[in-house]
Amino acid sequence: MLVYDCRTPDFLVRIQVKSTAHPELDGAWFRAFDYGRWDFWASNADAGWGAWSIESGWTQGWIVSTLAMRRMNTGLWEVTSEIGLKEKFEPVRKSMLPDKMLN
Repeated sequence: MLVYDCRTPDFLVRIQVKSTAHPELDGAWFRAFDYGRWDFWASNADAGWGAWSIESGWTQGWIVSTLAMRRMNTGLWEVTSEIGLKEKFEPVRKSMLPDKMLN
């Protein structure tokens, strides 16, 4: 049985966007958060990145996947243990990171 610290998922759920006015944002996570104001945050130095920016390419998927695995009381290694990842990894690694790059 896996035992996890519950503070991180509780925090992520609490800061998740909830909006009926903007359904396209509902359920997402903005890229920045101000702990002191307990609100979404952006800096004038963040050129092109406002408080309403969402990094939907990778962050969202990892958060949801991790929360789902916690709910299932399992982890990434247990979920992937029977798919033959080790056998599939080496050819992909050689393609993406040739042996000559490792030396």
